[in-house]
Amino acid sequence: MIPWISAAIIGLMIAALHYGRSPRLLPATLRAIAATLIAAMLFSAPSGPARPARPLVALDVSSSWTRGDTARDAWTRAAATARALAAGDSIVLFGDSARAAAAPPRAPGDRHSSLGPVLDAARETHRPLMIVSDGEFTDGATLPAGTRLTTIARRSLTDAAVVALDAPSRAAPGDTIPLRATIRAGSRPLAAATLTVSIGDGAPRTVALGPLGAFAEREASLTVVAPRGEREELVRAVVTTAGDGESRNDTLATYIEITRAPAAVVVSSSPDPDVRAALEALSGALVARPRGFYEVAPGAWRDATTLEPVTAAAVRAAAAAAPLLVLHGDTALFGEPARFARAALVLMIPGETSDAEWRAFAGDVSPLAPSLAGIAWDSIPPIELPPSSPHGGWTALEARSVGLASRVVVAGGDTSGHRRVVVAASGLWRWRARGGPSRDAYDALWGAIADWSTRMPVDARAVLPTRRSLREGDAVSWTRTGADSVIPVTLRRVAAPAGAPDSAAQALTLHFSGDAPTASTPPLASGRYVATMRGGSASFVVNAAAELLPARPTNHQVARGAPSAGVPAPPLGERWWPYAAALAALCGEWIIRRRIGLR
Repeated sequence: MIPWISAAIIGLMIAALHYGRSPRLLPATLRAIAATLIAAMLFSAPSGPARPARPLVALDVSSSWTRGDTARDAWTRAAATARALAAGDSIVLFGDSARAAAAPPRAPGDRHSSLGPVLDAARETHRPLMIVSDGEFTDGATLPAGTRLTTIARRSLTDAAVVALDAPSRAAPGDTIPLRATIRAGSRPLAAATLTVSIGDGAPRTVALGPLGAFAEREASLTVVAPRGEREELVRAVVTTAGDGESRNDTLATYIEITRAPAAVVVSSSPDPDVRAALEALSGALVARPRGFYEVAPGAWRDATTLEPVTAAAVRAAAAAAPLLVLHGDTALFGEPARFARAALVLMIPGETSDAEWRAFAGDVSPLAPSLAGIAWDSIPPIELPPSSPHGGWTALEARSVGLASRVVVAGGDTSGHRRVVVAASGLWRWRARGGPSRDAYDALWGAIADWSTRMPVDARAVLPTRRSLREGDAVSWTRTGADSVIPVTLRRVAAPAGAPDSAAQALTLHFSGDAPTASTPPLASGRYVATMRGGSASFVVNAAAELLPARPTNHQVARGAPSAGVPAPPLGERWWPYAAALAALCGEWIIRRRIGLR
């Protein structure tokens, strides 16, 4: 109505401007009509009232309907309800996507429950929504006004599922590997459950979980020993409980790469508390334990963990092959660091004692800034700085002292595709030793340095799967290890669920745009896969879809207010008759003006 009211006001003002107080009512009326129509077309005023729209019937076709329901009773009732509501009209199926269908499918099979595309379609068509679902879709918690949600009740189910398995992506042979699994109960409480974890062909570890309430979760932590040799090993977590009604969600698996290559190498020509604290911090920040070497006397090297003697050649070889090399003390020990380092490089330059008290504070913009936000820098112990400040593409940490200009402490950047960070200070170890907020600041700093430095993996293989454990329906993400933008990959399923054949090898071509480190390919069916690429191969697991995990139905609210008024009429400018009416009014006004002697 607002466009029409505005157009009418403009039409009356134009008529009043031309005729004022003149008693010539008919030409003034025709002028007002023509001006109103022209203004209404400019304002895209509707050409008529909105017409009532039939409701849009949306049916959830996610595979959560099949969880523990072998007879598919709930799905049968949902499909019948949707047909009745549609009354012969098409039905919108939603899950992985939204698409129209003449009738519900025989069985639901989508791997997601995304309602967003349906909400967009309802807004675009101005149609009220009628949704038939099991209530487990995760988006659209507040539905549009006028929405009718029909939730089909399902029978309660005894179920235990492994919903998460946290494991490092790498480990050294013989290492003790920490694992953490999350177990969730179904709609019935569990009297007891048992978790069994195994790596490769090794002896399984079993943990009794005790009772769980309905939809309750519990974390279980345990350790396994990495087998000898260098290879990829499958880690499986399996939960069992009496009367389990859904077996497809009982297992969750991933791969761990067993390798002797450390995640980082720390080399110090003048070991001190700073380099020891950095080595400890990196041990907690990296997926695999770093290795350290200390020069305790000229030419005499020791392993930082065992303190056993190590030859200088072995130190040099380990440093040259390190995915992340940390050099402390004499950073030119092996020559120019930027040329010697294979990949990421961190230089630790010790500071010197001075009368100035330098206090650190975070830089404004850097890749490390999110990790350093919220730290109370005033409570952090002071540090010592070297004579000169480092330079880089960004500054993560600075220091200030009374009466002196601020100095750069941590700087970094990319050089020829390799990441470089310089830490120019001594006394940072005091942060970790003090504990509390100071230790948190230290761990945040070194965790951010490790995360940013190793974000681009270094590997002989041209590309690696970003995650070794996926859910069915998830896109497969790949991370390149070099600068190639087009990488061919051969993918083969080597272990499929019972009753499903192994798939034939399929060729993929991964395209990386610009500096983007990752690319994606479509989702895969559940099973274990081996990807072969230039430089080797890598394995990953596609586990059962997340739709098969027990989930409490969400309490979806309907927004207050009036529902959609229906489908609006086309804008006035898209009709032919407003042009004809405006032209006729102007012509009639001109004829009348000529007859009464006006121009």
